[in-house]
Amino acid sequence: MTNQRYCNKLKAAKYYYNENLTQQEIADRLYLSRPTVSKMLKEAKEEGIVQFKIVDVQNKCNMFDLEERLMNRFSLKNAIVCDYDESFDNLKDKIGEVAAEYFEDLVQNNMEIGFSWGSTLKAMVKNLSFNNKVKNLELITLVGGSGKIDSDIHSNVIIENVLDKYDGEGHFLYAPAIVDNKELKENLINNQETRELLDRAKNVDIAFVGIGSIKELAERLNFEAEEKKELKKYNAVGDVCSRFYDAEGKLCPTEINERIIGIELEELRKIETVVGVAGGEGKVNSINAALKGGFLDVLVTDKITAEKVLEKGCDY
Repeated sequence: MTNQRYCNKLKAAKYYYNENLTQQEIADRLYLSRPTVSKMLKEAKEEGIVQFKIVDVQNKCNMFDLEERLMNRFSLKNAIVCDYDESFDNLKDKIGEVAAEYFEDLVQNNMEIGFSWGSTLKAMVKNLSFNNKVKNLELITLVGGSGKIDSDIHSNVIIENVLDKYDGEGHFLYAPAIVDNKELKENLINNQETRELLDRAKNVDIAFVGIGSIKELAERLNFEAEEKKELKKYNAVGDVCSRFYDAEGKLCPTEINERIIGIELEELRKIETVVGVAGGEGKVNSINAALKGGFLDVLVTDKITAEKVLEKGCDY
């Protein structure tokens, strides 16, 4: 290589990377063709004249490692782990913040997005920024609500709060999550409006779901003693879309599950991308089981929960 060619290559690299000139501007300055400049920049990288260094200025590499381990262990499309320690006042709000960022990166025009219910999903929606660029969203309720649960964490209300910030239309399920008996459930789901909504829920592009622990849900829904006994009998550890499953991620054959109005877990598995949003020590077993059951494609959680989920392992 001649000294002149080397000098031109060095100048091209300096102008391009340090001064942010375009390749055409560099070509004009050096009296060269743009393809020649492009070739010089490529050679500058290959020859080590240009070298890149990635600096973890916020010291987040440990989060990347946890995310990679979760993805590999449970065959996830993605995992988002936020930093967290006991000094934080509100874990749900911290998870909601990173879940909101993920939602904003993921959402596109004309998407159909399903929502279950829960306080961490509520925190996610609270942290969404107003966005008038994404258009024509269709937001669909995945499971009914319940008069026994605070109304602001119901799926319908969560969707309404998203629509306060995004352009779109909501499709609401006006029915309880759990009804008193199977006959009432059959009557409700055979109603045309309800049936059409549930059919639509099965075909959303993305679903955002909370993950509940049995203790939390039993308290929220004020379960009867017999219902608690039945859940214990079948070793229920958690719920997604108000459907209860055991430690291996298998649907519990409980009478309660036969009274749920909402998407079935088998239907949920068929959705292209299901994002689980949850964290906290009380959710470790339910998150681990949901991952084993293959209900989730993406997990948004916190560092401590991620570590404990990985410690529990995966036996399949």
